[in-house]
Amino acid sequence: MTVRPDEPLFFLPNRVWRCYLGGQLLDRMQGVRPERDGSEPEDWIASTTPAGNPKPKPREGISRVLLSDGTLGPWLDELLARRSGDFLGSTGSSGVRVLCKFLDSAIRLPVQVHPDRPFARKHYNSPVGKTETWFLLDTRAPAPGAEAPYLYMGFKPGVDATAFGEALKREDVPTAAAMLHRIPAKAGEGWFIPGGVPHAIGPGCLILEVQEPSDLVI
Repeated sequence: MTVRPDEPLFFLPNRVWRCYLGGQLLDRMQGVRPERDGSEPEDWIASTTPAGNPKPKPREGISRVLLSDGTLGPWLDELLARRSGDFLGSTGSSGVRVLCKFLDSAIRLPVQVHPDRPFARKHYNSPVGKTETWFLLDTRAPAPGAEAPYLYMGFKPGVDATAFGEALKREDVPTAAAMLHRIPAKAGEGWFIPGGVPHAIGPGCLILEVQEPSDLVI
């Protein structure tokens, strides 16, 4: 069966391994039973971006087309390599320049920084960095005694670079995290995180993330 550019494309679920726990709300969205948190808390949507995991599964991160008769179609990156003009128009040679993903966190993610484009070009030989936007779709009700969902984003005024670096060397996460703005996570809000801004997603956040098409992280 031929994939037609004048018809919608559908894809298999594209769950990706991450170093944090989550995914129960994605199971609920996708009708997976039993719903549970596990090591695949993200679903990458119409993705041509490979996952940068230590031991990635074959083609991990790349979306697989599902044909209308229920059979498997081509991998999206291979389809676009052959027929970029059909699906992406006159700018098709540059490929898909965005990565969208659903993300469901059961725990706080590591505090991290993504490279901007100049840093990525210089140090990773990558044409893109990892500037991203979060759209909060939902939050989980915290268990009794647990923290309400939150986000960490950007340094507080007056943070000393040396003190922050020393906290990282000691792996003193509470001290390092206290140097960042802590923001209550509320469904319906959107946040823009430029490359170079330290951040972390807290527990209990269901997010649609729209970002540059890379899996670079520090």
